[in-house]
Amino acid sequence: MVNGSLRTALWKNSKSLGRHKRLIIAMDAAFGMEYLHHKNIVHFDLKSDNLHVNLTDPRRPICKVGDLGLSKVKCQTLISCGVSGMLPWMAPELLNGTTSLVSEKVDVYSFGIVLWEILTGEEPYAGLHYGAILGVVL
Repeated sequence: MVNGSLRTALWKNSKSLGRHKRLIIAMDAAFGMEYLHHKNIVHFDLKSDNLHVNLTDPRRPICKVGDLGLSKVKCQTLISCGVSGMLPWMAPELLNGTTSLVSEKVDVYSFGIVLWEILTGEEPYAGLHYGAILGVVL
């Protein structure tokens, strides 16, 4: 996509992205995740780095879900070999071991963190080390 990741676009274009454009980006991401979940695919690594945007379209911004490298098929895959993904976007159940089945719920949690990024334009848990982030999330 022309503007790269959502994270980069938010950092570079935060002042030019009004609420309406941010809402459209969030809706595109939600529709993309809805499509994956309808196909029984859990992204497992949803974050602003894995959402790609085009802000140059004169009609509306466009956002696409990308990087499906950690994706899993829902209800057929157990979490094994530790957890993967980036800590600030990881659902608490992945960190505390309360479940071993992959579910779309982990994407819903991550999407909430992405929404926070879209609304604030800031990095989640900026300035905190991993131990502090882990404590806050759990």
